[in-house]
Amino acid sequence: MGEAKGTHRWLLASLVAVAAFVTYLPSLANGYAEDDVIFVEGDARLRTWESLPELAFERYHTESTAERSVYRPVTTLSYFASWQLGRGHPFAFHLLNVLAHVAATLLLMSILVRLGIGVTVASLASLVFAVHPVHVEAVANVVGRADILMTLFCLLGVRLWLAGSVPIWARIGGVSLAYLFAVGAKENGYVLPILILLMELIRPQAQDDPSAGVPPDDPRSKVRALAARAGRCGPLLAAMALALASYLIVRTAVLGAVVQLDVAAYIAVLPEALRRTTGVANLSEAARLLVFPSDLSAYYVPAVLNPAGLGDLRFWSGVALCIGCGALIAVTRRRRPAGPWVLLAFGWIAASYLLLTNLVVPLPMWIAERTLYLPSVGVSLLLVAALEQVRLHRGSRSLRALGGAIVILSALGAWHSWQYSKVWRSSDALYADHVERHPESFRAQWWTGRKLVEAGDIEGGLVWLGRAVELNPNGVRVTLEYTRALLLVQRSGEAEALMRPISPRLHPSVSVYLAQSLIFQDRLPEALRVVAIGLESFPTDERLIEQQRLLDEGR
Repeated sequence: MGEAKGTHRWLLASLVAVAAFVTYLPSLANGYAEDDVIFVEGDARLRTWESLPELAFERYHTESTAERSVYRPVTTLSYFASWQLGRGHPFAFHLLNVLAHVAATLLLMSILVRLGIGVTVASLASLVFAVHPVHVEAVANVVGRADILMTLFCLLGVRLWLAGSVPIWARIGGVSLAYLFAVGAKENGYVLPILILLMELIRPQAQDDPSAGVPPDDPRSKVRALAARAGRCGPLLAAMALALASYLIVRTAVLGAVVQLDVAAYIAVLPEALRRTTGVANLSEAARLLVFPSDLSAYYVPAVLNPAGLGDLRFWSGVALCIGCGALIAVTRRRRPAGPWVLLAFGWIAASYLLLTNLVVPLPMWIAERTLYLPSVGVSLLLVAALEQVRLHRGSRSLRALGGAIVILSALGAWHSWQYSKVWRSSDALYADHVERHPESFRAQWWTGRKLVEAGDIEGGLVWLGRAVELNPNGVRVTLEYTRALLLVQRSGEAEALMRPISPRLHPSVSVYLAQSLIFQDRLPEALRVVAIGLESFPTDERLIEQQRLLDEGR
């Protein structure tokens, strides 16, 4: 009997793993797209073994300015491994992304089973995670690996802590190591201690559990018992604090500060109150992506998502969402078995997504689908709540009906993920899709203008680039592209006016284009000073070096 049960578990786990792998098969044919070109294909450190110490103890990308730097040694070293195994071919990178996603899916299923969920219910909930379309950006885009690895090590940490048969000292050591790897993959991994505490509130009762035998109608005793249960995590939390402190010490030595905030220009210029109301408004969009991800986008930028104040309907939809979630928690609080799972699901989503909302600190984007990879575990937890409630109170027939519906929806999600994975095959394909889906966005206007300039229609390109700058007037990248086009037709005065307000530390092209605009106006001494300032921040930039040489010769 036990052998048959074990076979059934392995069969379902294999089916879930196959679903996770097959869904993302198209991504194996993808190349490098968007940020991959900068952080992977353009990183010369990945090509030689001599650079291995640099990858472990340098910034995520050495070309980034200090203000825009992050430290992710685990992710960077994984890029190195992929490059060496595949000799730089994108296939090796995409294969590791898909395999890491499969591993994360199986870890989630293992956690659910360890928490006392039947293998069938656990496999259905994990299946949704395996094929969820919101994961496409993380899996099909190489740099999305940071989110996958961070989630993978968070789930591994949770699973290790739940391994009751393992000695406590071994579990503490394993979880602490997983924590180091999680934050080393991406900073969001800081949340692991909170996730473990949440799991402690719902894990199956052991005989020595302080909450075992406590009457459900005695809230004070229940709170004391849960506090005692959480208190048993004390040694673990101390060890994890030590691990985090070690990481932060190295991070500070590498970056020069514990925290470096890279804030999008269109967010940085907003008043704090408007930024936060927009963060609330965007909660409904994040919820849509988690529950009904029919329309996906690589860029949630102005005019795809615009600032929302107190008078905006989007803000009130975000408020209504929060009230609705709170009401659902309150309604299900005393219902078993759904109540604890609903609380755990919303707690997981809130803990892993709060700092990504722009409510606390300003960020480089309004929403990025890859950052929903870890929060999406909460969707699977909500499904567990529904499936367990139906199993216990509605019977096997209703459970089969709900399970069948989940399988059908998962099949539709897998097809959507399969198709959308192909969009990430290259930057051109990605932007072509974005232009088709969201022609109103500034990135669509920018890309259209750029392509027109490359085709020789500079005046036509300037029109589109000008619209992009109007939508995002503080965006450095789009402003640089517009300035470059202006210089091609020697509109040097307009080019100078655009470059003057931008700090030369943000990008070497700022100094290059400003100097060129001054050269066109025969203001050579000023141009030489601009080049010298640019070289202070970017001493190896070949364009600045060449400009300095030509200006020195012309004196």
